Amino acid sequence: MIFKKSFQTSLIVGCLLLSGCSKYPSEGVVDTRSVREFAEIKEVSGTVYGIKNGAIEKIESLKHDDALMHNARGAVWKSIFLNNPIEKMEPKLIEQSQFDEMIDLLTIKAKEKKLEVEEGLNNDIEKLKVKIVKFNLKKEEFELKISGYRKIAGNNLDIIGVLEQRKVDLKKSRNAIISSALEKVNAIAEKNSITAITKNPLSSYANVDIKNGDKECPEYKGRLEVNLIKEKKKCLFFRFDDELMKQSSKISSALKYVLLKLSEIESELGENKIWGTSTGIYAKIEKAKKSGKKAKSHAEDKYGRFYRLESNLERAKNNLNSLSQQLSQLQSKDHQEYMMSTTSFFPKIEQSFSISELRQKIFTEYFEKVSDVIAGEKNAEFSGMSGDYENALIVTEMLIGGLRRGLVESINIIDLNDENVQKSDMLKVTVQRRDLYEKRSSEKEERLIRRLFLKLSAFHEKQLAS
Repeated sequence: MIFKKSFQTSLIVGCLLLSGCSKYPSEGVVDTRSVREFAEIKEVSGTVYGIKNGAIEKIESLKHDDALMHNARGAVWKSIFLNNPIEKMEPKLIEQSQFDEMIDLLTIKAKEKKLEVEEGLNNDIEKLKVKIVKFNLKKEEFELKISGYRKIAGNNLDIIGVLEQRKVDLKKSRNAIISSALEKVNAIAEKNSITAITKNPLSSYANVDIKNGDKECPEYKGRLEVNLIKEKKKCLFFRFDDELMKQSSKISSALKYVLLKLSEIESELGENKIWGTSTGIYAKIEKAKKSGKKAKSHAEDKYGRFYRLESNLERAKNNLNSLSQQLSQLQSKDHQEYMMSTTSFFPKIEQSFSISELRQKIFTEYFEKVSDVIAGEKNAEFSGMSGDYENALIVTEMLIGGLRRGLVESINIIDLNDENVQKSDMLKVTVQRRDLYEKRSSEKEERLIRRLFLKLSAFHEKQLAS
């Protein structure tokens, strides 16, 4: 009992003489089982950092300033091209005067860039105006040529166009009057409760010419008679069933009207004959073409083919319309704002502070190397963890072989204020396969520091969330 009491007293004295006894275990293990399941661990090394109180706050402040730095460029650019005041930005680690100096430099660059974009827009507008003048001259040129062509060729082109349209209209009228024959007969049938017919009566009938001065048509038993002796010197005979024959007078009158109207249309339409002389509208078209052929040839010699002149004029008008729309768009406020908002603004400026230097300063002041990670019998191990730290951050590097070979890194954090950690016999962390980082042997220290800060920040956020 005396020996035990003396040992405890010696231990207390030893703790007081040293930097002080830690409230957490000094030794630890890094469980590498998840790595050993898929690869052979050939080498293990690493570093254990003690994280001082206040490190998290500094890292979060650095994050805030870093985000502010990234947002400053866009905020300044937007305020300049929209002519809005720049909102005050307040950094936490960077001196306000230094940050404001950077904003002033960005503002100068943004104004220069805005002038550059405006000059580009104005150049585009002037180029479009030059093109519009060019196509206006083209349009006027083709209009003059078409006018000159018409003066030489006379009105034949217009006449032919009118005649061609009249020919189309007459054909439509002829088809319509032929169809009306069936409609008129069926209208009479419906009125008298007789079954409608489906075949047009004009599709089949007998035609008898009357040449001897008779005023009456010959008798044609069982057929409906249409007397056209006075008008055409002929009689037409149609076959209908007995019920419709009872309405022969009405049907005959209706068909007579249709046939006379059809005769008028066909007389004006005439025939287009390959051999012989065409009649009606076809004859008029041929005459107009022949009379204008010589004048047309002379006009084409001087101005070119008429359809090409019209085509070129139409193209010039379309180009003018398109260019005018483009000009209107370029001159609009919405387009100018769009061009400004999509412009890349990454000016090079000299600033009296550096995020990288601030990051290095925080690392130097708040991260202390307290131990090395070494290979144990199965897992990795470390010892000598002592001091007044808030967290332990363990960086384990492993050279592995197998399907996935190379240098990998795992970063683990322990909350040294956790009661369960303080009561345990040993500090413990587990390497998770999903968290492994493939590391290059030539990697700069700054990249590692970035990862450590990100890891510590994420660890802190997770603690706050829980």
